[in-house]
Amino acid sequence: MTFKLKQGTQQDITTRVVIVTMDTHLNSAVDRARVGLKRLMPHLSLTIHSASEFAGNPEMLAQCREDIAHGDIIIVTMLFLEDHFLPLMDALQARRDHCSAMVCAMSAGEVVKLTRLGKLDMSKPASGPMAFLKKLRGSPKDDSEKAAAG
Repeated sequence: MTFKLKQGTQQDITTRVVIVTMDTHLNSAVDRARVGLKRLMPHLSLTIHSASEFAGNPEMLAQCREDIAHGDIIIVTMLFLEDHFLPLMDALQARRDHCSAMVCAMSAGEVVKLTRLGKLDMSKPASGPMAFLKKLRGSPKDDSEKAAAG
């Protein structure tokens, strides 16, 4: 997969990767990854924000929103509590079409739909094979009728 990066000379290209997650469980792994990645990509900026830290802390929330506003690749995981994702939704929506990629996983449906990676756009209706698989799955109404009958 190829990502658009900020235009400029080799010396001033900075790739900003922003990770937003529920709590601090990824912090030590990201810190270790940052050290190794910096050797390979000296102009890499890798930041992580934990909702458990920015919820109720206006300064940390503002820093998270600022990093999202300038991120090239944004990764969001495990934001399913409204207190965690609602304060970020407008910032994520505003950045979605202007960053190279936004990957949102294991989160509230409205957050996951912000995923945009190459041609994959989770905000669009399913088509092709995915639409066929969803059709085979049936609707929740069908499942409840089967349960009542059985």
